Amino acid sequence: MVNEFHNLELLCVPPQLVPPYGSTANQGCTLPGAVPGSAYVDGEAYLSAQLGYSYSHLWRNVGIIIAFWMFFVLMTLVGLERTLKPPKGGGTVNVYRKGVEWKPSDQEAQRETVIPVQNKEDSKTGMQRLSEDGGLLSWDRVGYTIKANGKRKVLLTDISGYVKPGRMTALMGGIALCCFNDM
Repeated sequence: MVNEFHNLELLCVPPQLVPPYGSTANQGCTLPGAVPGSAYVDGEAYLSAQLGYSYSHLWRNVGIIIAFWMFFVLMTLVGLERTLKPPKGGGTVNVYRKGVEWKPSDQEAQRETVIPVQNKEDSKTGMQRLSEDGGLLSWDRVGYTIKANGKRKVLLTDISGYVKPGRMTALMGGIALCCFNDM
């Protein structure tokens, strides 16, 4: 405010100018900081009389504001460094079964495992076999349609992806597959 009111003259008009008739020499302005016999009030005098502000405090107050800003930025940085720890390894998180040693290999060297259709006499499901073999589960051009209110609604169209055992992966379209070596 002191910067805006510095070198500003406020004009007194009725109802601040009393009495509202006669010459300026016989009138007075009711604004704080007014000088008798003048229709103008100096902006700095007004702020000093009304609010106790002084133009000499301008740069001190700017320094205080900058000091507050630096303090809060520093506190934000310290708080973020102490509380937020990003997961190691990027967008996926390793999930390991207790008691099983997992040795990760290169994605290019990863062999693919075909999941056979389960026979009635087969005691293990395809997911259990895939988990034990350490294979890669992948899918291509998957779609999903449901019936809602008698109409067919498409939920997924041409979704492709993969997941490795022991990895938690979030995929496009809101699908999440997790930890299929525990199944």
